[in-house]
Amino acid sequence: METPHDQSSEPQNVHESVVEESTEPQIIPYKKVIEDEFIDMSFIQNLIAVPLTEDKGVIKYIEPNKQENSTQESSNKPKSLARCGIRFEGRTENGELVEKERPRKEIKGFKLNYDNMIRGMHYATASLDKDETSWFRFTPEYHFGVNGVPGVVEPNTILYYKIELVHFKNEVGQLQNDDYEGRVALFKETRKKGNEFFKNKEYDKAFKEYKKGADILNNIPKILLSKITEEQTNILKDFKLKFTNNAAIACIKLNKYSEGLKYVNKVLELDPRNAKALFRKGQCEMELGNYEQARRSFEESIEAGNPEKNECLKNINYCQRTRKTAKKDEGKVYQQIFQKMAAEEEKELAEKKLQEKIERKKERERQKNDNSEKTEDKDKSIQKDFFDVKQLLEGAVFDSKNLNVQLAVSDVLNSPYMQPSEQQREDLVNV
Repeated sequence: METPHDQSSEPQNVHESVVEESTEPQIIPYKKVIEDEFIDMSFIQNLIAVPLTEDKGVIKYIEPNKQENSTQESSNKPKSLARCGIRFEGRTENGELVEKERPRKEIKGFKLNYDNMIRGMHYATASLDKDETSWFRFTPEYHFGVNGVPGVVEPNTILYYKIELVHFKNEVGQLQNDDYEGRVALFKETRKKGNEFFKNKEYDKAFKEYKKGADILNNIPKILLSKITEEQTNILKDFKLKFTNNAAIACIKLNKYSEGLKYVNKVLELDPRNAKALFRKGQCEMELGNYEQARRSFEESIEAGNPEKNECLKNINYCQRTRKTAKKDEGKVYQQIFQKMAAEEEKELAEKKLQEKIERKKERERQKNDNSEKTEDKDKSIQKDFFDVKQLLEGAVFDSKNLNVQLAVSDVLNSPYMQPSEQQREDLVNV
């Protein structure tokens, strides 16, 4: 399974991969209808688990009767840098298929311990005989990492792979899995070529050679590591430091500072006080604008005994001056932000006061309208009373017991709107 491009720790091919042609008939385009999207993984419990790595990140599951020969060195197994063709499928612990739309019958070709495949696939394939099919368990560090792949693999997921080694081809003169001297010679030759490219300022070609050596060193066969002496182990570690450190400086020359920082950090994992790596880490951090981290790296490089002390001091001074300037600029930016926030807050306050003023005016108008309506109602009531009294005074016919206008005679007589004559007053009193 191919890994994302940013996983520089995975083996990657510096040349184009050559996929060997299969003699099998053309595969029909994959159908999206999946019959076994989920399978029962409980059968794994009946198999024998054989760790292929010291941290048990890659485990092979085999039948009990095949235990003796499964992981042993064999002429029927691919050697490092062999061109292999495999079929595989990946599943989660609950048996769900990972890549649901990949044709599982296709043959994937890659160069063992070299091409861009997930790390676990290299260890797993190296343990297989031709035509052998086995199940393997990969921890996140040996497939897509702890972050997984959005929409495909959840973070911190254990994956199970069923892998079949269809064919492989060991190149002429290819190294045996336990060939220590041959590897040392290969590392010397690769480093020499990288240095020549670097000297000629062909940094891209130099980087590919350095990366090639680092990738091979990251995938030394387990059988070899179990046989070599402590001195030989230290020699391989020294090669790994040199290749990784040189890959970092090549990245810096290519202005690939983020990638260079990854290689530098790998060196510091092996040797935390590596003066060159600390210096180059400072360079990468400085170019990425991380001036405080860069300053600390240059200081640590001096403490680790970097002979280029003056260059470190020069860079430290630059980081401090740039950091001060950056702080001033940052202060101006914050000042502008605060001024803008204050202006917006003042504007919001003014708008709020204006709105409150408008609401108060509306409330006064409502009260005024309410008072006006009450006055009109009162005037209408008085006007009605006036006409009733007028009709009364003019001698209209009415029934005194069922009079709709409940107005006391005394009120009529005292009404400011009417001034009845003496005769009218007498008539009202008689009523």
